[in-house]
Amino acid sequence: MSLLWSKNGFRGEYLARYMVSKFAFVSESNVGEDFGVDFYCGLIKDSLDKTYVHYDKPFLLQIKTTTTKPDIVYDTPNKISTLFNLNLPFYIGHLDLENGILDIHTTSMMWHTYLITKLNDISRVAFRFRAEFACDVISTPEIKDYKFPEKVTPFGNLKTNIIDLGNPIISLRLDEIETNRKLIEDCRTILSKCIDKDEANILNKKLNLFYYRWAHQYKTNDPSSFNFGYNFLDKSDGIPDLSPQNSIDSLDHYLVSLAIAFKENGDEENYENVCKLTRMISSPKHLEPVSEKYPSIYNRVSV
Repeated sequence: MSLLWSKNGFRGEYLARYMVSKFAFVSESNVGEDFGVDFYCGLIKDSLDKTYVHYDKPFLLQIKTTTTKPDIVYDTPNKISTLFNLNLPFYIGHLDLENGILDIHTTSMMWHTYLITKLNDISRVAFRFRAEFACDVISTPEIKDYKFPEKVTPFGNLKTNIIDLGNPIISLRLDEIETNRKLIEDCRTILSKCIDKDEANILNKKLNLFYYRWAHQYKTNDPSSFNFGYNFLDKSDGIPDLSPQNSIDSLDHYLVSLAIAFKENGDEENYENVCKLTRMISSPKHLEPVSEKYPSIYNRVSV
């Protein structure tokens, strides 16, 4: 590694942090423990009376400072496990250091790869920048055969998943961020919309639900243009272990909360409708405090 490259890398991170700080709190990750995340961020918005700053919607950001735009690759079990176990929305940025331009891209389509493959079967994930702006919408990842390099022990399904990063959702110029307040507000709005969808994707993953959202159609820097696609997957999409029982069990807490809300509000009809599902939940998943207070939820006594 040349000293010049190292200096440019640090200059890039410093400049990217400064630009992102215009719309988000920024905390740098530990360089010695590089897990593919450069910044831990949270959106900020000034209060109307300017007496405090509101912190909201945390997210993760990786920045690449390069003259070209190479693929960002995850090709070891640890890297892949880290990527798909992030509990905060994850975005990828590219900084053109020479021209002072920071582009930020959504990575939502990675959940398609996760759902159709599952973690232990993924061999390689490559996030790909577009060579230039294009009108094409972000589509499902391209899957190709992959041959591991020599002396690397193969793992997974021997496939590479190429994820199109699309056009930037946000593009900032250094010479604009101090003077164009509307641009900064638009950045907050766009990221807020995308974070909401990505938080839902992470929750769906935890619940073992085969459903995700992504920025399907949009114009860079234009909050009003954002349309979010949605996709429900089934066996025709290659889902390996679609199980109604697993899906019902994963919704245990939510179904029980809904049932209790109906019960406490005297809505017996809807209470019984929800209990038709709670009574299908596997016994090991039953919540003991609930069964003691509301035994009819799990049908432990006659209703």
